[in-house]
Amino acid sequence: MTTIALSTGSLYSYGLARVLELAAEAGFDAVEIMVDERWDTRQPAYLQRLSRESGLPIVAVHNPFLPNVPGWPADPLGRLRLSAQVAREVGAPLVVTHLPLRIRGARVEL
Repeated sequence: MTTIALSTGSLYSYGLARVLELAAEAGFDAVEIMVDERWDTRQPAYLQRLSRESGLPIVAVHNPFLPNVPGWPADPLGRLRLSAQVAREVGAPLVVTHLPLRIRGARVEL
């Protein structure tokens, strides 16, 4: 079975409740929660409630890209562990992450 999930990060400028409402209206099967500095993206009880209300399961939690998430570790491994904890609490079987940013000192010449 194939599941088509909408990443909440794709509609970053909208609140999560609205994003899940739009995803349900558009016919998505599920959502991926992009964790960021916004409080509601990292509150399992609230995320579970939105999931129930929209009828869309949370199938993935996306680890934050940057270290400036209030109350979360600045180190990449600490953020990944906390993302995995949120995923477990909301019943998401998948955590999405990227390699740590290593662009210090990089130059682009045009």
